[in-house]
Amino acid sequence: MAARALGVIAASFVVLVACGDPDDPAPDAATDAVVVCTSDEQCGDGAFCNGEELCLPRSPSADARGCAPDRAACQDDQVCDEEADRCRQDCAVATDADGDGADAIDCGGEDCDDTRADVRPDATEVCDPDGLDEDCDPTTFGDRDADGDDHLDAACCNGDRCGDDCDDSDDAVFPGQVEACNERDDDCDEDTDETVLVRYVRDGDRDGHGAEDATDTVLACAPPAGYAEVADDCDDTIGSVHPGAYDRCDGTVDDDCSGTADDPPGGCACANGTSRTCPLPGACGASTQTCVAGTWPECAVIATEEVCGNGLDEDCDGAADDGCTCDEPVRFCGIDVGACERGVQVCATDGAWSACFDAIDPTPETCNEIDDDCDGTVDEGVFFRCWEDGDGDGYATLTAAVTAMCRTSCPAGTTSRDPASVAQRDCDPGDGRAFPGQTNGFGTPRASGGFDFDCSGAATITSFILSSCADDGSGGCVADEGIAAPGPCGSQTTFLVCAPMSNGSSGTHCEQAFVCGPAEDCGDQNRVACR
Repeated sequence: MAARALGVIAASFVVLVACGDPDDPAPDAATDAVVVCTSDEQCGDGAFCNGEELCLPRSPSADARGCAPDRAACQDDQVCDEEADRCRQDCAVATDADGDGADAIDCGGEDCDDTRADVRPDATEVCDPDGLDEDCDPTTFGDRDADGDDHLDAACCNGDRCGDDCDDSDDAVFPGQVEACNERDDDCDEDTDETVLVRYVRDGDRDGHGAEDATDTVLACAPPAGYAEVADDCDDTIGSVHPGAYDRCDGTVDDDCSGTADDPPGGCACANGTSRTCPLPGACGASTQTCVAGTWPECAVIATEEVCGNGLDEDCDGAADDGCTCDEPVRFCGIDVGACERGVQVCATDGAWSACFDAIDPTPETCNEIDDDCDGTVDEGVFFRCWEDGDGDGYATLTAAVTAMCRTSCPAGTTSRDPASVAQRDCDPGDGRAFPGQTNGFGTPRASGGFDFDCSGAATITSFILSSCADDGSGGCVADEGIAAPGPCGSQTTFLVCAPMSNGSSGTHCEQAFVCGPAEDCGDQNRVACR
């Protein structure tokens, strides 16, 4: 008995050494703790007929493991074919070794695996990922089409052949399906969203428009938080500046990225005190604008940070709840400019940003030396500049004194018309009859400048007549003047007559006469008074 035990130990030792690493030290019989193998992969010898080698414990109580065959590759009634790596049925012993009623192929039958009773020609192919050929037909691999899309489940296999439906739970997923941008493989080609992904660019101010020079891009089915499909924002740091925004009349900022500041539809010019509906979309459009200092200021409702989930357009960009998808737990919102202070938003469970907490939002500008609307400019649109207007005609000269003041209009003796514009510049600060746009003529000239009352630099068509009239010193005439070169009937000439005043008062005035042709009598009805 002792000799037999020694023989078993010796045989085990030989097996352990044979399948271990030849560089490993020899087992220590005293400690019996040398680990010859740690996994089955270390034990394979490449031979088929001696069975599969496994890494097994050397004894039930030992920690060391060694390589040993699990079982013989073939049954007793089979012959092993090492070259073909298969077991052939020993037909002299039995033609139907598994007793399933079908003879083995090796014995002239059709049973492709005579070691398994569940594998035979009349068996039903089972949908299994192991690839077992139950019906001995390599072209079949199970008949499972759970979603009814006429494509068999890819989990049904027969050897290397499998079904082609990569998702048998969804009838919209199968080979040949049109790929949609939905982050899944619709056509089962092992690629996701190929050819349909959209390239989005970084949108720093989250106004729906990426920077014109954006280099940070991402391919996705929908714009991730902080990205936009278009790259046309001329200032990606200010949410109110982007193509399509309303260009506020602030004198500096090109809000709509048109290349020109202050060019909203209809322009910026307006008559002081007039009102209109705010042209901005969203919440702002429900308010009004009132003209101040000849330009349209902010609307009565100012654009603020978008509040998610309420279906409203608080930032007045024409889209409700835009920029609401969040990809981080918390973020700042609002701005730290002027009277405004930033708040915070948190990412809600539905993936949308919450309202902005603890922020101080912009308000319409008032004349208080504070930047109420938080655009970086103080009291614009409400801080009036008034130029001195000594003659009270509503216009000032280029050198007139100017005063800034907080009020809704300029006081008497001043004007809000800026003489920097030639079209609004007075040419005679001492004569209220002379100003740009004057259409009336007068019988006496200006103290300087003659009969130029519209500040155009030239006398009017009526004033040049008076300039040649013989003046008695009081605006009346003393003598008629002749015609230097008569023209056709009805044409104006320098022919003047001295006539009594038409209103019955004493004195005389000059009248312009029209010349008639030789055969016509124009009559006195063609004579008009000089202005």
